Amino acid sequence: MRERPGAQPERSGEQPGRLRKRRQFLAAARGERAVTPTLILQAVRREGEETCLGFTVSRKVGNAVERNRVKRRLREAARALSPRHAEPERHYVLIGRRDTLTASYDSILQDLARAFKRANKRTAAVKDPSDG
Repeated sequence: MRERPGAQPERSGEQPGRLRKRRQFLAAARGERAVTPTLILQAVRREGEETCLGFTVSRKVGNAVERNRVKRRLREAARALSPRHAEPERHYVLIGRRDTLTASYDSILQDLARAFKRANKRTAAVKDPSDG
């Protein structure tokens, strides 16, 4: 059963929720950013909220079939790594890049793990920018 947004932060090892509203994506865009060859990870600390992930791919990446393939690859990588690497009370947005289409799954996993480490380190002391 999925928790409601604003509920108690989740325990480590659980799958995070999903970002679905535009304002959530915009808030994450004002946070920290970790850039890798296959993806960009945006992260923002959201005190008192559960960890959530959002996925987006620009039309520059390709047609709808290619964009959906990129999102599927990112979702699978996030499903595998987020229980270990996603910190509580954070919102993350994964932005797919053109190289995600042709990269090996292992390189996507390595890039995502590296991006989580960078973003978590940078957001450790940073409060949510929309809080003032």
